[in-house]
Amino acid sequence: MSIHRSVHRFSTLIVILAFLMSFLALTTPVYAATLFVDGVLGTNAAGCGTAPGASACQTITYTLTNVAANGDTINVASGTYSETFNINKSITLKGAQAGADARTRTAVPETILNVANLTSPIGLFVDNIVIDGFTVQSQFDNGQAGLYSVPQHSGYQVLNNIIKNNVMGFYFNASGAIQSVAKFNLFKNNNRPGAAGGNGIYEDQGLKNALIDNNTFIEDTTPPNNANNNCGILITATVAGVVANVTVSNNDLSNANAVGVLFALADTVSVTGNTFENGEFNDIQILGAVNKATISGNTFHSPIRRNVIVVDSTIAGSPGPNTNTVITNNTFNYNAGTIDTSNPGGFNTPAIIDMRSPQGTNTISGNTITLFGTSAGAAFSYFGVRLVTDTANNLPTAFTTISGNTFNGNGVAQSNGVAVNVTLATAGSLTITSNTFTNFSNGINIIAASVINSMATGNIIRFNTNGILVAESAANALTANQNCIANNTAFGESNTGTVSQNARQNWWGSPSGPSGAAPGTGDVVSANVDFSNFLAVAILGCPQVLPTSTPTGTPTTTLTSTLTPTITLTSATSSPTTTNAGTPTTTLTSTLTPTITLMSATSSPTTTNATAPTPALVADPGLTKTGNTQIGVPGDPITFTLTVTNNGTASALNVSVLDPLPNPLIFVSASASQGTFNASGNTVTFAVGTVNPGQLVTLTIVARISPQATPPNNLINVATLHDQHGNQRMASASLHITAGNLPSTGEHP
Repeated sequence: MSIHRSVHRFSTLIVILAFLMSFLALTTPVYAATLFVDGVLGTNAAGCGTAPGASACQTITYTLTNVAANGDTINVASGTYSETFNINKSITLKGAQAGADARTRTAVPETILNVANLTSPIGLFVDNIVIDGFTVQSQFDNGQAGLYSVPQHSGYQVLNNIIKNNVMGFYFNASGAIQSVAKFNLFKNNNRPGAAGGNGIYEDQGLKNALIDNNTFIEDTTPPNNANNNCGILITATVAGVVANVTVSNNDLSNANAVGVLFALADTVSVTGNTFENGEFNDIQILGAVNKATISGNTFHSPIRRNVIVVDSTIAGSPGPNTNTVITNNTFNYNAGTIDTSNPGGFNTPAIIDMRSPQGTNTISGNTITLFGTSAGAAFSYFGVRLVTDTANNLPTAFTTISGNTFNGNGVAQSNGVAVNVTLATAGSLTITSNTFTNFSNGINIIAASVINSMATGNIIRFNTNGILVAESAANALTANQNCIANNTAFGESNTGTVSQNARQNWWGSPSGPSGAAPGTGDVVSANVDFSNFLAVAILGCPQVLPTSTPTGTPTTTLTSTLTPTITLTSATSSPTTTNAGTPTTTLTSTLTPTITLMSATSSPTTTNATAPTPALVADPGLTKTGNTQIGVPGDPITFTLTVTNNGTASALNVSVLDPLPNPLIFVSASASQGTFNASGNTVTFAVGTVNPGQLVTLTIVARISPQATPPNNLINVATLHDQHGNQRMASASLHITAGNLPSTGEHP
């Protein structure tokens, strides 16, 4: 019995020991190794890679295949490595310039992956691969890239690399399970002949949850080297649903290919904070079937050829209409004289923002759009924003708001601030509000809008040739109310159609109303413009034309001479005789009867004028509105700040501000640095009171986006100021409601 018990106890100990050993094997950490490759000093042999120099492996391929494991880091010494390889392990591959921004480094030792004449690119085939600090160059094989990532995996990081002289630079595909990043790279001259050639970054198999940030894209734009240039970044797909949540931010796309950034068949994409300059074709092109594209905070300089931003569903082969596009807070400077005149049939109507048959809810807000230079000729016309429908494919324009933009044509001939050419019975609506249009041939040009519901309200339209031009015979092609239309040299509004257009309740630059087909002295209106109920007091910061006070004295005669007068006196009581002597030199003009006092035969005459008129004191209140963010998700708090000023010379009395918050915003609270407020539901009314010249009053509204809000949704929140003098001012802030943030970066979709 005792022997049996001893054996049993021994067996139990063996089982416990085996269990502990298995447990320790499972729980003991496997530390990632740091390995080394040196193409000159290293040797491919068992045990290589443990240290730099002679202990290093000689090739990257050998190290990946025979030495490295998941989680390892491979440091590759400077030099040229003529090899290509597929990475099938989650490793970090570092060149000699790992961590050094490829956009700015020069004349330093590089680790060069020279893939010339090799039949495949460097492939990234599993999750969580990092490529950092290399030069990847000379992939000439047809349809091949310097780097390639497969769409079945994600978590790729391509950092600090110079990628140049390939057919295309980076063939960037990813599943989106983990965010993938391309950052701090220099893409240069990736325009070798071949399929999909001429693209810095290219994708057509699927890309989700990706960030393309702080890269520079440069292509040779001089003929004939530019013959194969295509896009700096081209993101497209062959089927729907495989491209989503892609952010292109803070990149320099100067001299970058024919098109800077192109998206097609994608959902929730963002192009923000980038710089575009001297593109050969279009800077940004939303080709078709793109839902929720946001283009914000970019800077555009002097493109050479066609349009700057094109949102176009009408191009042959387009996969479908674009929907819910937001273009906001960009700065455009467009040199009209640099347009390509060699092909006027294809390039003679450039637009800074060209919207062709967009669907859903679209917003163009807060942009600064400036033309400058000299027109390329009478055959060319220029557009700040152009809205067009596709009659061939019967694609209607849905709901578009153009709000809070500043347009300046700088006198460029044949220029238009906003032009509308919409002719379909299924068209939606267009709202043009709170913009400033100056120095265009036409501030707003309704080329055709036979059934669109177009509204222009709260705009400042000044110093154009025509403030508004309507060339449409349908009723309500454009309803223009509560605008400042003044100082336009030909027409405030011209209607070349046969049906009267609603232009009521506008300020025309004079208390007497418009002139031309109207009896006033303000801007000219044509026939078929309903100018009734015109405003007798300026609005929106436009100057108030006021009569001056009556001067003292009795003005009766105007004396004008273009000669130098000499007064000859024959005696102290004689009447003066005026003799014109000498060469004409001076013009004397008076609108009052001069009084000549003779003191003696030799005295000089003294002219006494009546008292000069005293300028009238005028109140000129102003209103601005900003939000603490332009992008939010359901449940987010939003703070709006309204600022009331007075730029006039008199106090503005009984100032009030009305701000109705649109759904799905929910009012939370409000405050005012002066006066009181009252909230009724979502409508907030501020009783500000008196605002003295130079004074500033701050009003604040805190709201919340309803948790039940359905993204995407683009809101324009408009506030209106009134005072007892009849002044009215309007200000707005825009808000784009999205589905949420990207998981790893906090970037909004």
